[in-house]
Amino acid sequence: TETYRRINDEYPIGRTRLLGCVLSSIRTVCGGRATILTVSREDLARTGTTVEDTENLVQFGLSIQGVAATVLLTDIEEGVKLSFRSRGSVSVQPLARALGGGGHAFAAGATLRGATIDEATRRMLPLLCALFEGETQGPVAASAAV
Repeated sequence: TETYRRINDEYPIGRTRLLGCVLSSIRTVCGGRATILTVSREDLARTGTTVEDTENLVQFGLSIQGVAATVLLTDIEEGVKLSFRSRGSVSVQPLARALGGGGHAFAAGATLRGATIDEATRRMLPLLCALFEGETQGPVAASAAV
């Protein structure tokens, strides 16, 4: 319907430009099993967007073949907001809890107060990769098995 399209399929140009910033920041980690995306305050200012415009951008990190979990790190005034998502083969809730946050198995988050994106990444990355310890399949084999 027209209402659905306006709510879910149309965005201001700034949000689309912000998506471009997020996609250009994407990197694979943990042997290709996870991705990290970032949004800086400069990205928000340059695109004329706000933190609210980052809603659901984390999902794009799951679009990479072989990826089972993703995190979007957003630089906010208080520190860094981390948004985690999972395809379902791994729970991101323990990761969020370990960083003082919470949520569900497939969608969770945390805020690291006073941290920079680099500091938050250094703190979070070993915990993220620990989710995949003991896997016997590589990213290609794992994606084929899903």
